[in-house]
Parts: sequence; C-alpha cells; structure tokens
Amino acid sequence: MVPLGDFLAGCHLLIETRRDQAGGYLLNQAAIRYKLPLIYAWLGEADGSLATFWPGQGPCLACAFPEALPASATALMGPLPGILGALGALEALRVLGGFPAALLGRRLTFQGKVFTFKDAPLPANPFCPVCQHLYQDQAARA
Repeated sequence: MVPLGDFLAGCHLLIETRRDQAGGYLLNQAAIRYKLPLIYAWLGEADGSLATFWPGQGPCLACAFPEALPASATALMGPLPGILGALGALEALRVLGGFPAALLGRRLTFQGKVFTFKDAPLPANPFCPVCQHLYQDQAARA
C-alpha cells in the first residue's frame, strides 16, 4: 500500500465524487493534513450538489456534515452527472488558476425536477474535532 503522503505528492486539489462515506471523510482528513482544497459532489435521483472545502480557509467536510455525508443515489436523469461534473471542473479550474473558490463555505444544489439552483451556506465550525487545530494555529499567530 502506498503511503498517503506519497500518493498525494504534487497534488494541489482533491475531488471526491464517490458514494462512500468512509472515503469522503478519509479525503477530508488528507485535505486537512496537507491543507488542500477538496471539491465534493453528490447526486440524488434528480438533483445534485457541489461544495468546496478548504481547511483553514473555510469549513472542512466534517464541519459541514459532522454526523453523516449527504446520501447519494443513482442519478435517474442522464445529464445530471455531466451538469455537476462541468460545474465541479469549473470550480477546480478556478482554484488551480489562483481564483478564489466560488463554492467555499457554500453548497450549490441543482434541482433537476424544477430546473433551479439553490445556494445554502456551510459555515466553518471552530470547534470541529477534525480541523479545529487549524483555527487554534491561526489564533495563536494573530
């Protein structure tokens, strides 16, 4: 098995699109450890959501979803993964290009049945047991 540090060497960004609770939280821990942005996408039957987590600059995945990650399902609308994939790719290019992450601290949801977008805040939790040390480090430096 390749050590996580070797696996992530040279990475500037993590993207999670699987429907695996443990995998999502594992990538979140890697994002925290290496201070990498994590773009997270999940699909429902007719909707999908996207968010960017950047530990130390905004919430981590565990801040936003401390109990469990949003449930994902098989998309019943064929273009839905493409819509979320295109939005995720745009966010990745923004981050890699040096632009601010558009979805940092926000959850963008596309509702396919009514063809609308919904936006909801995802605040950072300074008491998050997973990433709170990043906030303590920032406070100590201030």
